[in-house]
Amino acid sequence: MTTATDHVARLDPLIRIMAAERVAPSLRADAEQEARIAVWQAAQAHADDPRPLGPLLTVVARRAVRAVAVGRPMTGEQGRRGVTRDPLRVGGWAEVDADRDGDPQADHADAVALRVEVARVLATLAPWERAFVVRWLLDDRPMVEVAAELGMSPGGLANAWSRRLRPMLAAALADLANSDLR
Repeated sequence: MTTATDHVARLDPLIRIMAAERVAPSLRADAEQEARIAVWQAAQAHADDPRPLGPLLTVVARRAVRAVAVGRPMTGEQGRRGVTRDPLRVGGWAEVDADRDGDPQADHADAVALRVEVARVLATLAPWERAFVVRWLLDDRPMVEVAAELGMSPGGLANAWSRRLRPMLAAALADLANSDLR
């Protein structure tokens, strides 16, 4: 059974991308942490749900990042000082972008680079390997179910993951894990 902490760990790269795209650099760490908290709380609340939680938790993370971007109170805060209007009444993302430090377009460079690198690494995998990684890690489906869809035994798939796929992906994405996106 997948724990709430496992869900947070699986969604962490996506949370980092969302925060890099939506939030000013000065609030990026706060947005990431708020998304992690929201994902953990939602995963705890839906722990007994038999359906895959990946899509739900992705939406929860996106909403948490957006809440920080528009100035809603963060965990442990009664409200932010300096917010004189209702942050939910912002006219659109262009108005939020105008409040950012520096050039709004420059904030997307890291996120785009991250997406390109992940896509490059996934493209090097065989079709069944790519399908396994996406379904198991991103769609949060049980390995037994994914193995049945791919026509493989769960043991064989687990063996391929632990001996070949995980080390290869870890090596290929090591630079991303050590980057300054956090």
